[in-house]
Amino acid sequence: MLLDTVATHLVGPIRETGALVEHLKDKEDAVIAYTSSVLGFVPMAVTAVSSATKAAIHSYALSGGLL
Repeated sequence: MLLDTVATHLVGPIRETGALVEHLKDKEDAVIAYTSSVLGFVPMAVTAVSSATKAAIHSYALSGGLL
């Protein structure tokens, strides 16, 4: 369950972005948008791993390192 959650919420979007970013750079109005959750900002102990991955994808999106 732990690895499945990390793969779905974090690794999947990072890999998808990596696969598409070069193509999108050629497009004038291209946008990469991530959908996450408030759990990334207000984590709950019951969903700690999910909350951590949502915070991580938020940080990844803000980093701008992919462009």
